[in-house]
Amino acid sequence: MATIGQQLLQPESGWQRIDDTNSNISKTTFNTLSSGSAYGSSYSEFKEGTLSEATFNFVGTKLRIISVVNTSAYRAPK
Repeated sequence: MATIGQQLLQPESGWQRIDDTNSNISKTTFNTLSSGSAYGSSYSEFKEGTLSEATFNFVGTKLRIISVVNTSAYRAPK
């Protein structure tokens, strides 16, 4: 089993990796940016000053979200 901070180059046994552009993921108020180092060559980020929401349509008992967190860009709500 993976631990927090460990890089997962391939999904673990029993898991399926789905890109954030998959039609079973609906997102509102996100920016999509290109990056050669991102899975699928792009990633989504929250639009500043908006309420961003994601909905996942899947059948299963577990969901794991793999993400990068940029703590220097975070601004707490006022």
